[in-house]
Amino acid sequence: MKKIMWKVILGFTAVLLGMAPLMGQFVLSQEVVDGEVKNIVAQLKKMQSWDGSFNYGTQYKVGTTALVIYAMASAGYDETDKTVADGVAYLQKNQSKSTYEEGLVICALQRLAGDKYKARIRKAYQYLLATQVPIGGWGYGDNIKLQPDYADESCSQYAIMGLAAAKDIGLALPQRTVTEALGFYGKRQNADGGWPYVQGNSTFSMTSAGLASLRLLGETLELPVPGRCGSYRMNPKMQQAYKWLTRNTRGFLNSFHQRGMNGYYALYAFERVCILNGLKEMGGMDWYREGCVNIIRNGNWRTDIISTCFVLLFIARNSAPYAVTKWKWNGRWNPDKYDAANWTKHVSELLKKPLDYQIAELGTPDGNPGLSSMIYVTGHGRFTATERELAELKKYIGDGGIVVAEACCSDKTFYNSFASVMEKGLDPGNPRKFVSLHPAHPLFSSYYRLSPDQLKVKALKRGCGASQVFLLSQEISCALNGDQADPVKRREAFQAAANLMVYALNKRKPKAKFEKINYSALGVDALLNRQVKAGSGAVYQYQAPLGRVRHGGTWDTDPGFSKRLMQTFSDNPDLPVFDAELPVDPESDDIFACPVLLMTGHGSPSLSPKAVSNLKRYLANGGRIIIEACCADVIFNDAIQNLLPVLDNGRKPQIVRADDPIYRTPYPLTPSTLETTQAWKMNFGSAMPAIYGIRGADGAWNLIYFPYDVSCALDGDLEENIPALKEKSAAKLLANVIAALMTPPETEVRQ
Repeated sequence: MKKIMWKVILGFTAVLLGMAPLMGQFVLSQEVVDGEVKNIVAQLKKMQSWDGSFNYGTQYKVGTTALVIYAMASAGYDETDKTVADGVAYLQKNQSKSTYEEGLVICALQRLAGDKYKARIRKAYQYLLATQVPIGGWGYGDNIKLQPDYADESCSQYAIMGLAAAKDIGLALPQRTVTEALGFYGKRQNADGGWPYVQGNSTFSMTSAGLASLRLLGETLELPVPGRCGSYRMNPKMQQAYKWLTRNTRGFLNSFHQRGMNGYYALYAFERVCILNGLKEMGGMDWYREGCVNIIRNGNWRTDIISTCFVLLFIARNSAPYAVTKWKWNGRWNPDKYDAANWTKHVSELLKKPLDYQIAELGTPDGNPGLSSMIYVTGHGRFTATERELAELKKYIGDGGIVVAEACCSDKTFYNSFASVMEKGLDPGNPRKFVSLHPAHPLFSSYYRLSPDQLKVKALKRGCGASQVFLLSQEISCALNGDQADPVKRREAFQAAANLMVYALNKRKPKAKFEKINYSALGVDALLNRQVKAGSGAVYQYQAPLGRVRHGGTWDTDPGFSKRLMQTFSDNPDLPVFDAELPVDPESDDIFACPVLLMTGHGSPSLSPKAVSNLKRYLANGGRIIIEACCADVIFNDAIQNLLPVLDNGRKPQIVRADDPIYRTPYPLTPSTLETTQAWKMNFGSAMPAIYGIRGADGAWNLIYFPYDVSCALDGDLEENIPALKEKSAAKLLANVIAALMTPPETEVRQ
């Protein structure tokens, strides 16, 4: 940078004592990144003055304070933190005469809660509008009377950052301001596509500043051509700058730490280019990962407050977890380049929390879809998936993930081929079908209240089971991409997309960018593993497995419910925890390794005489069984009522009395406190329908039977037309039942 810029920027510097560089080898992980953020914030807090400001000497207190608060707010801190609150109070009371400082004030206050600080933001906004010079850019602000024609790309980018942030809270940006600023950048751009500080050779920092500023002024690298999916109209000036940065990215990411504060200043400008333009890679590199590696490996930024803040701003991107992974399958997977980016941005704004997206291949070491709440797949032409891709998809679904597919431009080939792969290939031994959802399904009300005509979607199901793979029969990707001209269709597409993503976020928490993913063995992942066969002994690998009984009906309904149940148990240390759910053949001795067996499903649960005899022996030797009629299935219910006397030597099962501890411990339950479906209310009114049980020789319950549904809600697939308990009530009742069955606890059943 030129000397004139150093005059201001160097005025911000201060020494951060006690922050030694990280030495030696390290592995980039979420723990390392989170620890670095905590260390940075802790050191910044120590530097705050009594009046809430941050400074070096007496200069640039407003700008330094704004930069620190902006960085902390970007890392997730708000006014509940005393450092932030005191800093905001200082900014409210003090105004500078500097472009950098007032631009940063707007950025900091808008990032926290823009509307709350609109009066102070308006002052800074008006100052920036007033100090734009005739050639369209900005100088330092207070120089306008002495140097009315001076402007540089660095001052200008911070003015534009501030004005764009002000626009986000409703302060209109005058068209004349935009036009003149665009003219300024157009005239200053070098022939090679880059920008200088004022004049001369292009630099990485100023080219990043220029490209980011053009985006904030409303320009784009490329625009979708309406009516021509996959076609884009290029912006020549921005494309030139993009190519310049691409050529120089690798060298910059490997060396920015050697450039001192200028390097970290440039790094933050570069990050904004990538975020604003939806670029996950630059120069063939994962720019965010490479930047984090270099930051943590080289700690020279710790020696001044400005570099430290730019580092925190860069790392703070990690606070936006991945909401969605766009599946890069082997075909025309990306006709709409910006659909996932715009989708994520829209939902992030609706929910007022940071969210991000990623693009990944499945079944490869580099792909990590497990970080996201949802996998999104779209495209044209025949959809295909390898065994590796399907294997990872199974694990992802088993861990509660949601898959959403859409045929771009309503492409029938994609729609039909995707449906075929999922129905036949996801679980070949148990083919599934895409079926329409009941209007009461929570997907239709996860954010907006939509009808099946407004959200045209089918779910992959086999009997009863969680709706985790959705196939849209309406197009949303073109609208999300920005090439849908019809405002009504665009609004409908964004509403449908919002419901899909919010539903996924509610089902599975998105992960931070460097978090390690370990797919759980509990729930559907185990059930989809068809290697667990009768008598295999797989159950003996676990300490306390929940055994799901295979039978002649549909035995693997609601495969994910036990995982959700165990998550609810984590709040109560007195409740038992199963470390896996595994299918067991009732004819094998594997059932004796399970402290509790679960028998549920649809249809007639036919059992062989050997299986019935084995279950009787299991009960006689201290085993415990829970039986549930999934969806209150009539055929299953009738068969179980005939089976129970056989298991108890001809005795009919007992009704569990209303004063039994099952209704009191550990959770007190009454009919008035239960949350139930509409079908429950129609069938049972306000009464508590009976549950049944079999007592062992010691008088304790060793079998409990629910003639109604308690699993669908815990699997996230409950609909109002099923007589059932809703999630919290089902979890509490099951907790009480398991507590009763396991008192006194039995960790191993004698054979």
